Amino acid sequence: GGGLSMEDDPSWGINDDDNGDTAANAENALQAAEQRQVKFIDAVSTTTDFPQEKRSVKREQLLKVWFKAITQYANPSVAEDHQASLLQCCRHSLRVGTPSEQYAACRVMEALAVLVADEPYYNEVQGHL
Repeated sequence: GGGLSMEDDPSWGINDDDNGDTAANAENALQAAEQRQVKFIDAVSTTTDFPQEKRSVKREQLLKVWFKAITQYANPSVAEDHQASLLQCCRHSLRVGTPSEQYAACRVMEALAVLVADEPYYNEVQGHL
């Protein structure tokens, strides 16, 4: 082929000549995925305490943690397992929260809708988004 090629910029951490052990790479990827799921489950374990929290600021912080967990750590099947409890907490925030807490709740609901891509869930929450 007559195409031009450019050197990889080392700051991107890209190496086209990576001939590494694919089994080791697969094992590392699996471990990283498991660690992400643990982080997600740890983050959303606070949903049980959420309704008893009286301070809107604290609830908003929890919602932001959940948003990060959903967007950075969750996979669709694990997120789906926690969808009902997260949605219940978000609805609580929409009822009683400050505007910034309500916004954080909407972001969590939206992230769940994108990740889970479940039409019944989306139909249930679309009025809030």
